[in-house]
Amino acid sequence: MENGGIDNGAIVATTVIHRKTAADGSKRDEVTLTLEQTNKSIEKLQAAGSDVAKVVIPDPKDEVAELDVTIPQASAERLAASHIHLEIFTDNVRIVIPNDSLQGLTGDGYFRIVPVKKGNRTQ
Repeated sequence: MENGGIDNGAIVATTVIHRKTAADGSKRDEVTLTLEQTNKSIEKLQAAGSDVAKVVIPDPKDEVAELDVTIPQASAERLAASHIHLEIFTDNVRIVIPNDSLQGLTGDGYFRIVPVKKGNRTQ
């Protein structure tokens, strides 16, 4: 995770990306924003005076056909209580989740990102 605010780009925590390859060769990444990662991020963001946590999921070869991002309810609650906005960023998409949207979340938040690709170009 990066600081998406004042000190834009400073790494505040790392997130594990699980990559799976299907029988057809397609690749799928899975990311879960754990409470431990969230707590570390919040501590560093607050020390820097920032209110934006940016989850950066790299795909330098543009080979991922699907990305699943899970935000457990406990992580969302901590971000909401700390007044932190969340951003999910890949080479193909940027999702901004304002703090207000994290407040009162019942259950886990989940995003499935499937870039539409034609040949080697993203559409």
